[in-house]
Amino acid sequence: MMASILLASLSGCLSCAGLQDSSAPVSGTAQAETSLRPAAGNGAIGVGTPLLWRVTINDPGTDAATLPEPVFGSEWAVVDGPRDVIDPSLPKAARPDLIAEWTLMPLAGGTLSTPQLTATLGDDTVVTVPSETVEVLPSLGETEEAPRPLLGFRDAPDRRVGDPRSAVAVLLGLFAAAFLFWMWRRSVRRRSSGEASALPEPTAMEQLRALAEDGQQAAAPGELAPLFRRAFDAELAPEVRQLRSSLTDEAWGREVEAQGGVGPDAARLIHELSGYRYGGGEPTSFAVKDALKRAIELSVSSAAAASNEEAAA
Repeated sequence: MMASILLASLSGCLSCAGLQDSSAPVSGTAQAETSLRPAAGNGAIGVGTPLLWRVTINDPGTDAATLPEPVFGSEWAVVDGPRDVIDPSLPKAARPDLIAEWTLMPLAGGTLSTPQLTATLGDDTVVTVPSETVEVLPSLGETEEAPRPLLGFRDAPDRRVGDPRSAVAVLLGLFAAAFLFWMWRRSVRRRSSGEASALPEPTAMEQLRALAEDGQQAAAPGELAPLFRRAFDAELAPEVRQLRSSLTDEAWGREVEAQGGVGPDAARLIHELSGYRYGGGEPTSFAVKDALKRAIELSVSSAAAASNEEAAA
């Protein structure tokens, strides 16, 4: 009973160590290849350098192969694997029976070796996968007394720039500059609006002449009636002018007709213009031109009559 237990334990240890099972026939045609190289570049290998360990098995007489789980010593760290690698550029019949790959990281310096494995093929034969040896630079140099940190675990560099209070001062300066620029723009706009409002507004007579001279008769019918009334009453006393401005066109016409002189003609013209203004009529350009001419002449006559009355008084 004790002997059976010992034999079973020994058989399990040999299997874990990846040694070839002497009871299985060895394939005479299978090929087992291994490679161990740095994962990036081809430089020196040191402690913590990622390495790629690849195992390739091929036997022309079969199309399947399996590997036991390798047992790595404490000098190795398994980062990733095993991974099955398939080359899609090759037809299925030309591909190897198995390509497995691990990412390893050496944890100590010196001569390190990968485990030796025994692969089982599809016809129940076996083939020995040789181990791969690599020289790893020691983690300590001639003048070093403590281990260097592993790659990828070094302290991050200090990326702070200057004093944080300087950044706050810069932000405050930017806000102050933006506020001053806004105040300057506001003052410029106020000055511009003040200058624009300081320009004298053209008189009603000037606007009538501008309509006649600029050929804007098409826009005149709706504007002509109020302009004519203001131009005709321009020389009146302020209180009389204000009273007349509140009258309707019809009441204004009766008021000027009663004053005599050119009043009846002004009443007839305001009646015509009111028809254009409120009746929705569309006068011809000749009618508008004639109305503008009469409005200017009547306004000039009214101003002359007011001047004569003032001189006679």
